[in-house]
Amino acid sequence: MTTPSPLSYQEILRTLGGVLDHVGSSVAVIHLSPTGARLTADQATVPEDWGTEALTAEALRQQQQRTDDSATATPWASRLAWQLRLVGAALDLVGEGPYTIVARPEEIFVFNARGYHRAFRNTALERRAALAPEFRGQATTCPVCGESESLVPLVHALSDEEVLQAAEGGASPSQPTHRCRLCGASVRLVAPPL
Repeated sequence: MTTPSPLSYQEILRTLGGVLDHVGSSVAVIHLSPTGARLTADQATVPEDWGTEALTAEALRQQQQRTDDSATATPWASRLAWQLRLVGAALDLVGEGPYTIVARPEEIFVFNARGYHRAFRNTALERRAALAPEFRGQATTCPVCGESESLVPLVHALSDEEVLQAAEGGASPSQPTHRCRLCGASVRLVAPPL
């Protein structure tokens, strides 16, 4: 039996958010580490312990479900899966945890014992979710170092105020949109017109 490859925090939190969305949970506490998660939710039917194998299996199940394109009454940007996915992408930029995440209807708090504290307002998370498809399908090769699959959207690293300011047209046309994980260069990708 092979050991599953570790999931990113983005994929772990997206998966746990999908579980919470499925049962209709709106409040949860997640203790997240590189080896798994412990989940406490306002719905008793949510499993608490999530090891690497359980997370990988659930991520695959949800991926297959997404390809079926099942319709839901909840707007996609308001679902916990999308919001937690964006929080996870921000944590992937910060580095290994552990982290504690408190998801509430109006915002998501993230903190750890090493001094990381951040609140993500749901309005800003919805704006981040709306911006994400603009960059989908673009090249992710760094133009500086040439490393493929190395560009990470900077929208995850912006504060809520910066994201909401960009939504109002306050972003500079020269402001970088992506950062290279290998060389650290910040580059601007321009989203194609819709």
